[in-house]
Amino acid sequence: MKKVVFGSLMILLFAGFSYADPATRNQLDGVWTGIVYHDDDGYPMEVRIEIRGNRVIQYFGNNGEWEPVEPDEDYYINNRNNFVYLWVAKGGVWSETQVYSLSFINEKTMNVVWMRHVNNYHNGSDNEDWHLSGQGQLSKQ
Repeated sequence: MKKVVFGSLMILLFAGFSYADPATRNQLDGVWTGIVYHDDDGYPMEVRIEIRGNRVIQYFGNNGEWEPVEPDEDYYINNRNNFVYLWVAKGGVWSETQVYSLSFINEKTMNVVWMRHVNNYHNGSDNEDWHLSGQGQLSKQ
């Protein structure tokens, strides 16, 4: 009897929850800008990404101008209202990965968690790696 009552209460409890509808493609498409604050020192970093269908372009600010990032590889994955944009670039002795984990709040706002990993390991030299992370919000333009 106790199991039946407990199970019935749990069903009633979860039946009362409502879930957000998944974001539609036209809600995501567009230019999103905002500030990501570094977790370790609170440093503000301006972020601009543009979502077009299944493609995402990230831009770096340079003297008031936005220049697109041209990574060696990039990926965009979405499921319901959560999205991941990831890109990888490499130079002569270094490699870099940046990950943007995006959470759709509404048609004008997304939360973002950002991670950056740079690896400078190579033979016979000063090996170095560093990792940054941060979080903030992006607004649709």
